[in-house]
Order: sequence, then structure tokens, then C-alpha cells
Amino acid sequence: VYCPTVLDVRSLICINFTRAGEYSYADCPPIWGTEGAAKVRLFCESNGTWRTHSNSHKLSVETQECFPNDTEDTSHLYVYIAGASVSLVLLSISLIIFHVFRQLRCDRITVHKNLFISFLLNTLCWLIMYRFVSIGEVPHRNPVWCQVFHVVAHYFVLTNFAWMFCEGLYLHFILVRALRTGKVLIKCLIACGWGLPFVIVISYAFARGVDKDRIANCWNSEDIMMNILSVPIYVTTAVNTCLLINIIWLLLTKLRQIPDASQSRMAAKAVLILVPLFGLQFLLLPVRPKFETIYFKIYQHFMSLMTSLQGAMLSCIFCFFNGEVRSLLRRKWQEQWIMSDKRRKNTGNTSSTFIDGYSMVDTTRDLTSHKSKTVFDHANKSEMLELQTSNQVFIPLVDNNGDLSRGHEV
Repeated sequence: VYCPTVLDVRSLICINFTRAGEYSYADCPPIWGTEGAAKVRLFCESNGTWRTHSNSHKLSVETQECFPNDTEDTSHLYVYIAGASVSLVLLSISLIIFHVFRQLRCDRITVHKNLFISFLLNTLCWLIMYRFVSIGEVPHRNPVWCQVFHVVAHYFVLTNFAWMFCEGLYLHFILVRALRTGKVLIKCLIACGWGLPFVIVISYAFARGVDKDRIANCWNSEDIMMNILSVPIYVTTAVNTCLLINIIWLLLTKLRQIPDASQSRMAAKAVLILVPLFGLQFLLLPVRPKFETIYFKIYQHFMSLMTSLQGAMLSCIFCFFNGEVRSLLRRKWQEQWIMSDKRRKNTGNTSSTFIDGYSMVDTTRDLTSHKSKTVFDHANKSEMLELQTSNQVFIPLVDNNGDLSRGHEV
């Protein structure tokens, strides 16, 4: 008596025909993170039927070997989680800074904010994916929420690459003056950065969801339908590479007009900024090495490090290392220190006793009036600075002094 050959559509595991009373073995699916000796097994009952779960009557495939506990095999995940956590913190702080200071509310910062938001959501989704979705038997059970989360996570991957493309397009327009920056350009970039990925991912979800044979393992299995998501990413990476070459060429052309500038140093800084901005660091290792080799482990750790820290690198370059941002933070800190010092003096004056028949409350009123005048003067200065900034367009590359933190005015 034999059990017939069967395909478990939930895990895409093909079980060969087996004699009654014996186990049938098959390789673990590669999407579960194990290849080689790891096996799944299914028992053939004495009556020639495969063992099933008592409550669901689904095949009782034993998959324990497919989820190894070897820390070496999953060490790259810990690298990613550590780097992604750093990126989440720095991106969140950068977005708060961009939102709080009115002087930073310009088209250039608007594009940066959307890019940072896409990085934040993308990183958060994949942290959840690695921690709760892609481990254990969740892919094997294949719940609906897991399939939905797969679509959402890949949507934010597409938005991430789309906004890197928008950054390159924005810089290119500024350099060649092919289009005046303004609300029209920003609206077009927003439609490209958030709307176009939505259309692509909906097309992918519909194409894959209508075929029941393609919805196993939370849609994480390698499938030809993944090309719907992969091709746009390859296209944007190729276009960003062309934009990088063109922007560097245009930048060098403009730098020749600055006689006292070090062209090579400024161009090198521009490349260091634009490479993570366009996501071109992945071109350093474009080919995935063979599984279970030392090169594959190096590839895993390198890609985990680059992917997880890209958001942190960009937040440092365009926020924390930016001279304009540091100047605003320094000014804000000085204002807070001055105001707190005046409050301490004010408290000391009001707590004093009457002197020569006059209450120190009068002095308090004078200090309050002086404090209001100081705040009013600062508000006027801030508005003048904002008006001056809004009439200028900065390229976040390098300035005349070769400073990485400031943009070049055009």
C-alpha cells in the first residue's frame, strides 16, 4: 500500500509517493531560509493516506528542521535589526527638526521629508517582517494578514526607490534650470513618489492573488510575478546611475567658474552624498554569490548593513551635518538658555520683599515687557531669514569653502 504523490500548495512542497507506515522526505523551501540538508517530512498512514491535522484535515507536514536555531545563519538579521533601529531614531529626529523650524520649510526640504518618511515606513515594515512574519510557522500557515502585510511592505520598498529617483530628478532640474521649482514640481514628485508605486503594487497583488497556486508562504516564495516589483526597481537604479553621472558632470562644469575652489575635493564630496541618496551603494555587490559559501555570508552582512544604515546616513548628511540646521539648533539653544536665565532672575525679583515702599512686581512687569520685545524682535528676524531663504535654491552638495554641510547656492 502506498500514499500518492501530493503537492502541499501552502508551502509548495512536493511529497513523493511512499510506502504505508513510512515517512516521505522533501527539501525545505528556500524562502524559509534553509537549503541543503534540511528536510520536511510527512507520514504515510497504514491505510495509504497521508497524515493530516485532526482539526483542519490539512496535511501534517513536519517542518521543524526548516527553522534552524543556529545563530550564525541568522546573524545578518541581527545586523539589519541593529542598523535599522539606529536609522529609525535618526530619521524620526530629523523629521521633527524639519517640521519644527519654519526656516526649513522649502521645496528642497519637502523632498527630503518625503524621502525620510519612505525610509522610516520601509524600515519599520521590514523590522516587523523579520521579527513576526518571516519566522516560525507563520509562512507555513499563510494567514490572510500575512499576505496583506507582504503587499504593504513591498509598497514601501517601491516608494523608497521612487523617492530616491525623485531626489535625483529634483537636483537635475535645479542644475539644468529646465524647470522652475515650485508647487507644480513638488506635486508631480509627490504623485511619482507615492502614487506610481501604489499602481504597481496593486497590479502585482491582483496578478498574484487571482492564482491560488501563487499565494503560499505569505507570498514570499520566488515567483515570476515578483518581476512586476523588481523591474521598476532596476529601472530606477539605472536611471539614478545616469542622473549621478550627469549631475557630477554639471557640477564640475559649474565648479570651473569658482577659481579658488578645489574641484576634485568638492566633486568627491558630491559623490559621497549622491551615492547613498540614489541608493547606488548596492551596485558594489550586484551579483548574489552561491549559497553556503563564505562569499554568500559576506554578501548577506554587507547588504544588511547597507540597507539598514542608508536612512541613518542620509539623515546625518542632510540634517545633522547640514550647516543651516546646526545654525538653527544652536540659535534655538541660546534662546532657550537666555529665556530660562531671565525666568530665574524674574523669580528671584518677585520673591523679594518691598523696598522703599515699591513692590518688585513693577520690575517684573518691566522684565516681562523687555522679554516680549526680545521675542518680537527675534520673530521679525526669523521671518526676514525665512523670506531670504525662500528666494534661494540650494543644492545640498558642497559650498565655496568645500564644506560638506552647506548647500551650493544657484
